[in-house]
Amino acid sequence: MLFSPLSYEEKLYMSTAGPCIGFSQPVSLIHKVLVLTPFVPLHLATQNFTNNYLIMEKYPFTATGVAQLQLALYALNNEQLHEEADDLDINFVDWMDGHFILSEEQYGFMADSDADIISYISGQCSLALRNRLPILLDKPADVGARASKIIRPENKLATAWLSDGNYNISGELIIHITYG
Repeated sequence: MLFSPLSYEEKLYMSTAGPCIGFSQPVSLIHKVLVLTPFVPLHLATQNFTNNYLIMEKYPFTATGVAQLQLALYALNNEQLHEEADDLDINFVDWMDGHFILSEEQYGFMADSDADIISYISGQCSLALRNRLPILLDKPADVGARASKIIRPENKLATAWLSDGNYNISGELIIHITYG
């Protein structure tokens, strides 16, 4: 199902602060405020994001749900798919929350994860998505009591740069999630 970008309204407010360090005169400050539609989850309303999601439906965060989302994404034209891949790369946590049904625990785990790890995973997923390659989720269905979570991306992507400046890419990305 396609939809237009999440509706929000940008409003600019100007205020004046008294003299600030390094300034002898009062300083005018411009505040940019996003006024979101009332049905946006609170954790999204407090984030700085540019949501242009083209897929409205949320899928379960399971192997089947990942496959279903890929079918919907890969039905998009290249420009739309590249927009999605860019959004995923730039704002992975909110992109995941916008496309998958996540528990508060799952969202919190991603939001609290190290920025370098998020950057690595988002880059790998974005590359696979942009090139319409399989992204597979290997995650147990029922984990019971969880002592710890281990996420291990297995990159099986192969890239060849050509003399004309283009490239070929093939393979798949597998995201393994295990619990210890």
